Amino acid sequence: MAKTTIKTFSTEGDQKRVGFFVHYDDKKSYAIDKMIDIVEGKTREQYISEAHALAKPEIDAWLEETNMEG
Repeated sequence: MAKTTIKTFSTEGDQKRVGFFVHYDDKKSYAIDKMIDIVEGKTREQYISEAHALAKPEIDAWLEETNMEG
């Protein structure tokens, strides 16, 4: 089973960097960062949700590859 945790949440210029660690079976891990434009009034949770939605296809592809490897 995969578990995703936040590894990075920082401001870089006019963007937020949101990074995730994805851990699979406590043996393999995958790190991915996404940059999200800063919007006044947007909450931390909204940035994280948007970044996760952008990262999901890459995370899913990694998980599929990892499952195929066994």
